[in-house]
Amino acid sequence: MRGVFLHVLADTMGSAAAIVSALDLLLTSGRLSAHGRAVIAQAYDDELARSGSSASALKTAEILFVSTPEFHAT
Repeated sequence: MRGVFLHVLADTMGSAAAIVSALDLLLTSGRLSAHGRAVIAQAYDDELARSGSSASALKTAEILFVSTPEFHAT
């Protein structure tokens, strides 16, 4: 069940930007920088192209999110 909301959102919106926007709202309260958003969206697209798996691409995005300063800010 993990990540189902994000998978449905990605299928509906059809873009990494939708995933990154949802994760930004959920994990950083919308504080992620534009550069951070672009980097994570590109990594999502790259992993999706490489593996063909949206689950693998989502995991890559989640890993990158938790490494951002915005995630660790209070």
